[in-house]
Amino acid sequence: MTAKQEILKLMDGLPDTPTFAEVFDRLRPIYNREVAPLIAQFNPPRVQDVWRSDITGWAEYEKQKTIPAHKAAIVKLMQQFLPDDATMSETVNVAAYELVILYGVELSRKQIAESKVTPHEEIKRRYEKWFAQLGRTEPEQTLAE
Repeated sequence: MTAKQEILKLMDGLPDTPTFAEVFDRLRPIYNREVAPLIAQFNPPRVQDVWRSDITGWAEYEKQKTIPAHKAAIVKLMQQFLPDDATMSETVNVAAYELVILYGVELSRKQIAESKVTPHEEIKRRYEKWFAQLGRTEPEQTLAE
């Protein structure tokens, strides 16, 4: 069985309407076994169970329990983006990366639905204030540097 097939089998075993917490919990043991030791070689010390800093905090985990994932979409994503002939560590790393992106999109959709977004005018005001503090008037000045 290839690494891709193993990950697909793992994802196929999810309930029909899992939360992202359940999806990440499915992948975490393999990630810890295959990828975390490789990362630890380059970034010591690293706690074995901390596999992605942006999705492992307790508050974030509780938020993941409230965001539904779509099993069919996850399986389709994995079929499309997981490499066919890569090692397990490479495949799991790609799977984690794709799931984090999908989670971010779904989290953003939820925040938009709950009106927990910052209006465009407020963002423009913040940038103007920030650029004024830098002594600049136009954001485009940063692109030329």
